[in-house]
Amino acid sequence: MKGRFQICWLIALMLMKFISVGSAVLMAPASAWAWGQEGHAIVAEIGQRRLTDTARSAISSILTNISPTLTHASLASLASWADDYRSSRRETTNWHFVGIPLMNDVYDPTRECKRDDQEGDCIIAELERLRNDLRCDTGEKQFNALKFAVHFVGDVQQPLHTALEEVGGNNILVELQMKGLTCTGSCVAND
Repeated sequence: MKGRFQICWLIALMLMKFISVGSAVLMAPASAWAWGQEGHAIVAEIGQRRLTDTARSAISSILTNISPTLTHASLASLASWADDYRSSRRETTNWHFVGIPLMNDVYDPTRECKRDDQEGDCIIAELERLRNDLRCDTGEKQFNALKFAVHFVGDVQQPLHTALEEVGGNNILVELQMKGLTCTGSCVAND
């Protein structure tokens, strides 16, 4: 019995070390820079696994109408499209976030989702429009609405994309110190 307890204890210690190292790697600045393609792909994958049969069928229909080869495409493969699109379409810039002050406990669209003629309004207003576009549009416009929706559901899951003061989290420097190394984008030895 004592030997079995020791083996279980050793396995538990190894798992804790693995989890600690894994967590440190995941929190390293190189991995933590923005939500990124990986964050969007993970959210899309989780969302796709939780779709109702009706939603799965509707998405399959949208994809099939664009190309039969897309019928069973992973939503993760579409998840970062809106970030690339934003670089060429400035009017979509503000669709990726909403600036709600941290001290507010109520969302006020007249205050937090003001229209900017150059960069659009906010993610909440755009998700409302996309809901209609997904139901009513067809073809390329409906396909783009799906790609935007997948991306923006990922953006809105990133808490700093909703906090006014944090500018999407882009100005927060993450620094990790471990085993004599300080990582702030690249790892260098401490002096």
